[in-house]
Amino acid sequence: RSFFVGFMARDGTVEMRPSRVARSYVRGWFSFDCLAVASDWTEVLLDNMAYGSAVRVIKASRVTRMLRIIRLVRMFKIPAIVAELDARIFSERSLLVLGILKNSCLFICLGHLVACGWFWVGTAGLSERSWVAAYSLEEETL
Repeated sequence: RSFFVGFMARDGTVEMRPSRVARSYVRGWFSFDCLAVASDWTEVLLDNMAYGSAVRVIKASRVTRMLRIIRLVRMFKIPAIVAELDARIFSERSLLVLGILKNSCLFICLGHLVACGWFWVGTAGLSERSWVAAYSLEEETL
């Protein structure tokens, strides 16, 4: 949901009045969206600051990592969007393409998670001779 998309009211009617749509959005996803955008801007600001000791402490802290995780909250909207697309599409060909796109996105996300897992294994500090150290990737972020 957003300020520009109507919603289904409890009585089954579609609500398109901007004041009601805005009120519904503020009561729903607005706080999560604000947290996600705030985490993005915090990361941008920290990247642009001079690298003093205080900034290093802040960047290395778990707080910024938690702020990055908050951005994933937006991912919870995707199943609702896909379900709405499924309901609106009546063409077999379009449904087939949508199914292929869903599976492709799933494999891309799983591949990304596996790559992140291997990067974590390489940076866990179990050995001085890890592949991350061999390629000088210690300072890279996930």
